[in-house]
Amino acid sequence: MKRVICLCMLFLYLPIVVYGETSNVLYKMYSKDLRTDVTVLKDGITKAKQTIRINAISSFYNKGIDNLNIDMVDTTIDNLLLQKAEIEKQGDLAIDKPLSEIIALDADYKHVVSKLNDVLKIRDSYGNLDKIEAMEIDTSELSLFIREQEAAVKLAIEFVELGEITTVRHPLDNEYKLNSPYGSRVDPTGRRGVHFHSGVDLNANMNTKVLSIFNGVISDIGYNTAVGNYLRIYHGDGIESYYCHLNKVESKLGDEVKQYDVVALSGNTGYLTTGPHLHFNLYIEGDLVDPAILLEHKSNLEG
Repeated sequence: MKRVICLCMLFLYLPIVVYGETSNVLYKMYSKDLRTDVTVLKDGITKAKQTIRINAISSFYNKGIDNLNIDMVDTTIDNLLLQKAEIEKQGDLAIDKPLSEIIALDADYKHVVSKLNDVLKIRDSYGNLDKIEAMEIDTSELSLFIREQEAAVKLAIEFVELGEITTVRHPLDNEYKLNSPYGSRVDPTGRRGVHFHSGVDLNANMNTKVLSIFNGVISDIGYNTAVGNYLRIYHGDGIESYYCHLNKVESKLGDEVKQYDVVALSGNTGYLTTGPHLHFNLYIEGDLVDPAILLEHKSNLEG
């Protein structure tokens, strides 16, 4: 019993490794084509392998021709023709010879003719063999090219780990509330009339913790008169998030962040705001997408 309890305690202290979802899940969520086309890479690998194979076959073929002793075959044919002619000459003079010698001479003649026919077939199969022109290639360089391309393919089909995607939380340390959606709207500040809202406005009091939506790297920090203090996070594979109207940035340019790390505090900076909130954009390969599709995915699944 004590042993069982000890084992249970041991498992309590073992680290739990949680593997996040990768960027291809987000691509599929937004019905985006997976960003990597490895066809060109694979075609290059195939052609390089074919070139090496053809070169090897050509080399083998040429060596085979070198090993064929055609002169010896031709000499054998000449000797057999001489033997055949000699037997035919003896046959012309064998009229008065005993039957046994005639039978023996006939057997020799048939043997020589049979052997001659066999050798002639062999010689005929050789035909006029010509060597294949050697390909001037460096197979070691091609082999290196193949290894590099295969590494590139492997890298291309591997997607970065973002964290939770289908069960993602919103990028604020509070209850999720969407104040203003993505898309066309009347500007609440009265400055721009009907305009395209490039992200979503999320409810947030002053100094609410702003969280990184995914794993990534702080790629830009700055101030803009319209959106105030802002920061961008690059998550890899062409995925980027953008956070605006911040009161304070809690991270530095180049910082690596994990999903849900605190990167800033929400605020009311910039003239395109009517009160404290977080403006949040999401980009996939440079294209704006509706963040609500991601943020409300979990509730849609549960519904």
